[in-house]
Order: sequence, then structure tokens, then C-alpha cells
Amino acid sequence: MVQYVLVEFTAEDEESSLPLTVDPPMLVSTEEANQLITGYATNAAGLRGYGSVSISLDKTVPRLQPR
Repeated sequence: MVQYVLVEFTAEDEESSLPLTVDPPMLVSTEEANQLITGYATNAAGLRGYGSVSISLDKTVPRLQPR
């Protein structure tokens, strides 16, 4: 059974070979639909970009009903 989801963002700068600073991975453990998770990246010039993902986490164990 899934108890959490680890969200990790990656980024690249097409105009520079300098490294980017990217937010660390985020642990999502709240049972909720359509949670918007956003991660940011910053280049050497201080410019920021972001990406988002929507996660629905349901921890309810399925139950089978006999016929």
C-alpha cells in the first residue's frame, strides 16, 4: 500500500553550462485529490523557473465484496 510519494524535479539551462539550483525532493503523504506540487530551479544569473505536477494520493485499501 502506498503511504507517500516522493516528487523530484530536474532542470537544465539551454543557454548555459553552469549548474542550476533545484529544489530538493518533496515527500507527499497527505491523502488528498489534485494536490499541486511545484518545484523551482534557479540559474547562475538568479533567474527562476518552475514546474508543477498534480498528485492524488488515496491510501484506502480496496475491499472486495463477495457475490
